[in-house]
Amino acid sequence: EGPVEAARRAGVPSLCTFFGRDLASQLKQEGQVADLFLANNVLAHVADLNGFVDGMKIVLKETGMAVLEVHYVASLVDHCEFDTVYHQHLCYFSATSLDRLFRDHDLFLNEVELIPTYGGSLRLLVEHREAVGESVCRLLEDEAVKGVARIDYYLEFAEQARAMKRSLLELLHDLNGDG
Repeated sequence: EGPVEAARRAGVPSLCTFFGRDLASQLKQEGQVADLFLANNVLAHVADLNGFVDGMKIVLKETGMAVLEVHYVASLVDHCEFDTVYHQHLCYFSATSLDRLFRDHDLFLNEVELIPTYGGSLRLLVEHREAVGESVCRLLEDEAVKGVARIDYYLEFAEQARAMKRSLLELLHDLNGDG
């Protein structure tokens, strides 16, 4: 039994479909609007980010808030955690990219928290009203200093991963040679 069936059996109305602009519009027309929108470790899997965020905006009450969790690309890069890159993840996010994404849809990243999940993730608070907190300002500043929005940041990461691969192969070759 899957989670949707279990929820339905427990009396929780549930849909088994992809979320986006069209579904959000349908839900809003039916009077289904949200005080709280939760999406933990979902955004990386979404092929239509703009449709998803539009849907979030549509279904979220003016006074509501969205709380999302995403893998944090800067943690991945800074700790050379290439083993946390999954084929089903279409994107990895920085606060800089998320701030831009939400602002493009007239939503605002107002608070952010670094959490240890998956080697480093971000918990985001997004709202219709702009009330950007110190946590966001500080992280955006840190990312600007690191150069998270520049391609060199990621090219250096790729070289670190290649160097780690070479080092591991040398170790395995030496250990094999030693019996």
